[in-house]
Amino acid sequence: MRTQLTRPGVWRDKLAFTWDYRTFNFRDAIKRAATDLFQATGAKVAGLLNPAPALQRPYPDIAFVQFTLDFNTKLVNAYAVINAVYTKEGWKIWTMHTVAENLLDFPEVPPADGHMTGPSSWEVQRAAADDAVQPQVVIVGGGQK
Repeated sequence: MRTQLTRPGVWRDKLAFTWDYRTFNFRDAIKRAATDLFQATGAKVAGLLNPAPALQRPYPDIAFVQFTLDFNTKLVNAYAVINAVYTKEGWKIWTMHTVAENLLDFPEVPPADGHMTGPSSWEVQRAAADDAVQPQVVIVGGGQK
């Protein structure tokens, strides 16, 4: 099935290439941005991610293949969700959404236990604070209506 593209292409980048939230519309703007940014960032595709590419038919008059790519730039690991349509000229990217996942030189360190707000988890900090309290007076109620 060939689809007639009535809407311009859209590329939405979230930090992966532009270090900002940027949207590029229309073929010429997307081509200029891709030419500059792909080379400047050293982007290299690592492969396809799950789920596998699949044909989507949200409406009777449109069909597209959706797939997700994993890629790296010089600074980040990122992914792209791409919707491609088959036109009279062949396959065309209709929408592309690129997102930075993590910094390559500064990997996220998982917390040792639970939600971290310091060298120990919040739960451990709260228990230590509760154990340290020695009140002289306990007021029950406090005047709420």
